[in-house]
Amino acid sequence: MKATIVIRTKNEGRSIEKTLDLIRSQVYDPTPEVLVVDSESTDATVSIVKKHRDVRLIETSAREFSYGRSLNVGFE
Repeated sequence: MKATIVIRTKNEGRSIEKTLDLIRSQVYDPTPEVLVVDSESTDATVSIVKKHRDVRLIETSAREFSYGRSLNVGFE
């Protein structure tokens, strides 16, 4: 069974790089998909995530943000 790790972000530029690196340093079988759902970050979050070519990025509107909705978008 393949798993997906869903990460919700909004201006997480200070920690997202380390988070993604720590996820990828783990040993999984099979390797999970990593999905970041970002709510219009205004810092470097999106550009950092885009550097990780094996991470899928979904950008959503900050106006429609809720913790639950972000998870639903990711799981959809």
